[in-house]
Amino acid sequence: MFQLIRKRLSDVLFAMAIALSAYTLITTYIDRSKLPPGMCPINQNATLFYISIGLLVTSFIFSLFDKKNKG
Repeated sequence: MFQLIRKRLSDVLFAMAIALSAYTLITTYIDRSKLPPGMCPINQNATLFYISIGLLVTSFIFSLFDKKNKG
């Protein structure tokens, strides 16, 4: 039971990370076209990038525990 919850949680975190990453990349691409030359669009969305990375790392850690219990 707990293993199923952990697997689903890992899948949900991965899906959220992919969706947030896609949104952040699209937003950065659109913002880049609106900024003057020399400005960095990443600074405006740095928090979203960090959250996406954190979700992916958390999902990866949960998936490691899932594989550990299978073997």
